[in-house]
Amino acid sequence: MSTAHDFELAIRNIQPGEELTNDYGYLNVISPFRPVDEGTKRKAVFPDDLLNFYKSWDEKVQNVFSDIIWQQQPLKPLISDELWDKIHSIIEGREEMESILVNYFRE
Repeated sequence: MSTAHDFELAIRNIQPGEELTNDYGYLNVISPFRPVDEGTKRKAVFPDDLLNFYKSWDEKVQNVFSDIIWQQQPLKPLISDELWDKIHSIIEGREEMESILVNYFRE
C-alpha cells in the first residue's frame, strides 16, 4: 500500500516469486481507466478512489506500520534519517500517522 510518507508498505507477507501489485486509486487520475488485470478484486480506477477508500487504506497501513522496524529493510539507505526518525516517532505514539488522503490533489 502507498503511504503519505513517500514509500510503499507491504500489508501482508510476500512469498518468494510472488508478483507484487498496487492499487492505482491513490494516483489522482483525472479519468477512469481499467489497468491490466493483476488478479485483484478492483478492476477499474476512478478519480475519486482516494476519497472513497482512504480510510480503509489508512487502516491497512496502520495495522502493520510498526512492523517496519522489525523487518529487514534492504532499501533503508534510500530513506532519509529525518523520515526514519518520523517513522519511529509514529510507532512510539509521539506523532500520528498521516492519512494517505494528503496525497489527494484538488485542481
